[in-house]
Amino acid sequence: MMYSGKSLPVLSLAASLSLLIWIHSPVLAESSTEDPAAAEPSSEENFFFSEDAPEPDSPVLEKPFQDPDEPVHEPGQWEDPEIPSSFPELQILDELSQKKSLERMKKARSLYKTAGDLMRDAGKEFEEAKKKIDRLPAQYEWQEQEKKDRLEREKRQIYSRYRNKAVSYLIESMKQLEKVQNPEIQKSEPYLNLKGAAIREYVKLQFQNGNAGMTISVLEEYLQLKKEHSTEPEPYRLLAIAYRTQEASAKESGREEIYREMQARKNQNILKYAELKFGKDSYQYKRLKIQVDRTTVQPVSVP
Repeated sequence: MMYSGKSLPVLSLAASLSLLIWIHSPVLAESSTEDPAAAEPSSEENFFFSEDAPEPDSPVLEKPFQDPDEPVHEPGQWEDPEIPSSFPELQILDELSQKKSLERMKKARSLYKTAGDLMRDAGKEFEEAKKKIDRLPAQYEWQEQEKKDRLEREKRQIYSRYRNKAVSYLIESMKQLEKVQNPEIQKSEPYLNLKGAAIREYVKLQFQNGNAGMTISVLEEYLQLKKEHSTEPEPYRLLAIAYRTQEASAKESGREEIYREMQARKNQNILKYAELKFGKDSYQYKRLKIQVDRTTVQPVSVP
């Protein structure tokens, strides 16, 4: 399983944002009685399904796995999955294999926790920087604006630095989990919970870094990891966003076959998200289906 490497050039931190903003926009309000086919496309719909490349600063990328309807994914919650010292079901297995697998799991958890500690350290460093900036004079409007700009720069630089470090620890954590070969441990709840938690945090940070396209393989793995994961709407939304960035990149580089494949996968995941989130009979799903059908049947000009 590859957790890093090249994806198609990612043109969007934004392609996606439109999806979240748009899915929750008034145009798609659950209470709407408007005919989905008759309604004019919203600006968010036009943005997401536009022939133009998505913007790289979309806010949607900042909210992966932070759906308020999914309490297990509350923002900033770094899970600490417990790893028991032994598993009863392992007694019949070779002791050396059991020991090695448990050691790798514990190392993976340590790496995962270090990533969480790094992001907490980022918050502390930013708060210290903010205190210093707050003490600067702001008698005039230009000084106030200068303080705001400086604060935003500090925040961006601090969090970017720590995110990059945390991502490297999460990648190593997932690699350690891949090395666990004991079949009983691979099926155990502690193993599955730790792997799911590491994937979620990796996806969060990569989205915030603007690397949505690099999360496709781990999101696909996440859906297969546990049965309940496949019924969560959020992974499908994130996959739709990631495939949208790849769709735009393929179009810009003139790779028509890849472009069409990425578009089809994007559309498939958008509809799956809407089905799980709102239901197939909902206004939101019907509206999305119309947009998907339009982009599917229309001829597309690829440079």
